[in-house]
Amino acid sequence: MVVLTVGVALLARVAGASTQQSDQVVNLTLFETDLREALAEVSIQSGIPILVDSGVSGHATVDLVDATIERALKLLLAPYGYVFRLIDGYYIVGQPDSRGRLFGELADVRVVQLLNISASQARSLVPFAYEQYVKFDSERDIVLVAAPSDVMQRVLALLEMLDAPRRQIRVKALVTEVRSEVVREWGFDKLEWSFSASQALQPDWSAVLKLAPGTAGISIDTFGAISGEIRALERQDKAIVHADPSVLVADGGTGRMFVGERRNVVLNQDQTYARLERLDAGTELKVTPRLRGDVIELVISHSTSRFRDSRNAGGAVIATEVASTVRLKQGQTVLIAGLTSSDDLSEKTKTPILGDIPLVRLLFQQTGSKQAQSELLIFITAELVD
Repeated sequence: MVVLTVGVALLARVAGASTQQSDQVVNLTLFETDLREALAEVSIQSGIPILVDSGVSGHATVDLVDATIERALKLLLAPYGYVFRLIDGYYIVGQPDSRGRLFGELADVRVVQLLNISASQARSLVPFAYEQYVKFDSERDIVLVAAPSDVMQRVLALLEMLDAPRRQIRVKALVTEVRSEVVREWGFDKLEWSFSASQALQPDWSAVLKLAPGTAGISIDTFGAISGEIRALERQDKAIVHADPSVLVADGGTGRMFVGERRNVVLNQDQTYARLERLDAGTELKVTPRLRGDVIELVISHSTSRFRDSRNAGGAVIATEVASTVRLKQGQTVLIAGLTSSDDLSEKTKTPILGDIPLVRLLFQQTGSKQAQSELLIFITAELVD
């Protein structure tokens, strides 16, 4: 947050008046005394003129013993919310109301450049009591503050807290499809799974993961090992890595990653009308991290889609989607799993040599098909970036 000062009410204090103010003390005992009369008595004892707005009224009951003039004014004016200001050797007393006649003399003006939030966000968070003192420019993300000194300090402190820089979070993900037989071979022991039922933010995780209640947590140092294991399976055609992105996201922001292809498809509505539509197919991952104390909350949305026939420009798309909210400690890894897809694979076997002889080779070849199932696994880890 950058603060610029604009001199609407010039703070040109005379050095002699400042010395006089610090030397003079006030001794008064007041009981239900008219406030304007009390201010006049303070002015007489201190020798400093006090100009009072016509709207100032009330009564004062106070015992002042060797009080400085500013302390005396605070004790007299605070019960009614009035403010004062020293200008050129005299005090002005009035209401902290932007519609008041002396507000321009009582108020300071600051221009605040917001660096981390927008002006519209700041507007929605400023309390109602301060609204009369602030104006927002959404195009330039600046805030104009015009307020008496005490109110000004409170408004600036509030804007500084609202405009505090957000922490950066690095999110790494691995989106892969692994053959179901490989997952069964792992038996969930390959990666040394551990379960924590205390992390119960997402109550239906038992259905998503097909595991015991609670989340599936992996120790901090295993994300790289998981990635290496999946890459090895990919070389054996037992896994497909759709994406392994690493993004830096501000606290509360959303990171989006998409890898895939785009087609323009002609959809025939009838014999006289056709519509051109753009279709995307690939892997999309959206992650929104939020800091909750020492825990990182991740709102995760993932979709994997592909065109049914790569040789056909038609609009048939097969899609798999999953969304969840998880909590993890810094560096911990979570797994989202349980979504299964099936593919029809064709196999051709032949007898060596005889299967290559023209005309008769068909007698020594066999063609068959089988269904291969894959399980979608999403590994995600997050850590704070200093």
